Amino acid sequence: MSFRFRPKDNDWLMSDKILDEADREILANVKPSSKFDVPYVAGYSRDGKKFYIDHKLPKGFEHGGRAFVVATTLILHEVVEKAIEDEEAGIPYQLAHQIALRAERAAVEAAKMPWEIYNRWFDKQVSEIGSRDTYDNCPPDLDLQPYLDEHDWATLKKMYHNGKPLWDGKKPAK
Repeated sequence: MSFRFRPKDNDWLMSDKILDEADREILANVKPSSKFDVPYVAGYSRDGKKFYIDHKLPKGFEHGGRAFVVATTLILHEVVEKAIEDEEAGIPYQLAHQIALRAERAAVEAAKMPWEIYNRWFDKQVSEIGSRDTYDNCPPDLDLQPYLDEHDWATLKKMYHNGKPLWDGKKPAK
């Protein structure tokens, strides 16, 4: 990834403007695919170079007469999560997810969207997407570590690409 960001005075302080710029930079460099089934709504490839959003996730919603597009904040979450999870420290998915949620919330609030509204809308999407009987068109290179770390064997068993299961049925060593 090649970012155009150049340091500015006081860029170490919390800034909604710089966070918005970070969102724009990430989206300029990361082109998510919305062609697949992604049980946890969004995800990434094992190598971290591709990002996926479930094909049934609406592009966004309206609140207070304003349209809000979710791809920006969702991809920010996924980029942060994958970067943390892949570190040598061996941070498990659950911890990386919590840190990524905080980054996502900061981006939502910087965009002047109340977190409670966003989160309520998103919970509904997670429930709908997560309740499917099967996921027949998952990305072939989807990183399964979040599902493994969650011990979500039921979902793993429902994930396929071109008729072949994504998961080999092996549980990770402890």
